[in-house]
Amino acid sequence: MLVELLISLSILGIAVIGVVAGSRAARMQAELASRRAAEALAAQQVLEWNRVWVPGDSPTFDTVRIGVHAVEVRTEVVDSLPGLVWLRVRADAGAGRFPWRLESARRIP
Repeated sequence: MLVELLISLSILGIAVIGVVAGSRAARMQAELASRRAAEALAAQQVLEWNRVWVPGDSPTFDTVRIGVHAVEVRTEVVDSLPGLVWLRVRADAGAGRFPWRLESARRIP
């Protein structure tokens, strides 16, 4: 009887440890997903701001607040044609090894 009780308590303890570890992993994944979403939103917001992109400008650096995250955004002009500019935006909020990267062509007014 005592052995069965000890085995049951051991199995219950293992189950509790598994649930706690699983919920911690889920919280970490949710935090990383939140940071990655903030990076994507910050990159899109920087592209939507009304700026005149001049070819040959040095890269611009901005810090955009998205909720509780401060996202560092780097924007640079990669290439240009008459009336058109190709932009590269990198946003980093610490969500992983690689920052969020977005490239887009914009018309120069």
